Amino acid sequence: MEDFKEMIAKLLEDARRLQQIEPNAGTKARIQETENLLARETTHD
Repeated sequence: MEDFKEMIAKLLEDARRLQQIEPNAGTKARIQETENLLARETTHD
């Protein structure tokens, strides 16, 4: 499971960089959803 979270964190960082270059409301919402999901999963471990 840790490998899965680590890969999601890497993809999230890529999405943040893309969001800085080309802002998009849909991408911003997915970034926030993913951050919330990772935060919840981290507190459950």
